[in-house]
Amino acid sequence: MGKGPSTNSSLKKDGNTATAAEQDEVVVATGATVDPVLVVNELLSYVCYYRNSCSQAAIAGIVCSYYTPVEITAAKKCLIGQFHDSLSDTSFVTERRSSTSRPAHEAELDDIFGVIDYLDQMDLLNTVLFAATNFARLPRYGPEEINVCSIADRQAVLNATVTQLATKVEAVSQPTGKDIISKIDELQAKVDSFSTLLHDPARTLTHTNSSSDVDRSHNVVILGIKENRDPDCWRDVVSRGLEMAARRPVHIADAVRLGRFSNHKHRPILVKLSSVWDRRLILSGTHKLRDSNEFKQVFIKADESPDVRRRKTFERLKKRAENQGQTVTVTEDGILTIDDVAVYCMKQGYVGRRTVAHLDG
Repeated sequence: MGKGPSTNSSLKKDGNTATAAEQDEVVVATGATVDPVLVVNELLSYVCYYRNSCSQAAIAGIVCSYYTPVEITAAKKCLIGQFHDSLSDTSFVTERRSSTSRPAHEAELDDIFGVIDYLDQMDLLNTVLFAATNFARLPRYGPEEINVCSIADRQAVLNATVTQLATKVEAVSQPTGKDIISKIDELQAKVDSFSTLLHDPARTLTHTNSSSDVDRSHNVVILGIKENRDPDCWRDVVSRGLEMAARRPVHIADAVRLGRFSNHKHRPILVKLSSVWDRRLILSGTHKLRDSNEFKQVFIKADESPDVRRRKTFERLKKRAENQGQTVTVTEDGILTIDDVAVYCMKQGYVGRRTVAHLDG
């Protein structure tokens, strides 16, 4: 059989790589599969990589703080130039100018997000591959990632604030009292604290995981999954359940059972996800589990602090007793009494589980 025309040779025009529109014409004419055009731009590479894993506002915050206005403008021109034929009739090609509400580079960044979404809808985004060659111009962390770099950024802000306050104090001819000095000392103490955390990663982890400041933004709690002595078995069930709720694969950082093992009950499972966006998708799609026979008795909810859980339990018991016509009183110490029997304490939980067994049904 004879070979058709070479696809790669059809993508060259005057010695230069053909544009995305010209590639589409070649595909239609030859029926061949065209490799995506490689475009080197660090900003566009960063945006395209994270656009499906976190919110647009989070990406915009990183891009605006890391890249200069000139780099943002250049990135937009690169994107418009690559897809000029497809975007010529859109408002994205308009040159933005600064206004009283926001600078021009922020409007151009919105145009970049809009162009990428538009190209994705038109199935043109897969004709180009944005790459980075200068890794020094790539942010060292993701839009929703908390690490040493973000601590360093906050330390820089605090250092600038202390310097500004110190300059104002020195400009005053007469001392204004101890208030200003105490404020400076307080800010300096915060700067020293961040500096210690920056140079001591182990202490940073201890601080992040302390009981008074636990980050639950990545966590969900799963109820109703059967017990199994082999962790790999129930973790596989957890993975499939989360994937069904999110309608796509999700990455699990850790998953542990809460409480002691018992054959007569299913312990809750605390799951730590790698992305806040995955947590949002799972919580919004947990109702989809009811459509599956395997997960019909499985429930997924957000991980909440003990204070929040006790408050919700308190309100639930109180409302149920009132609906049943029982006598309900609440003491000043936050103790719920039903029919003259102490049932639940806002600070410590159940006063006596045998007493309130009928309330939990």
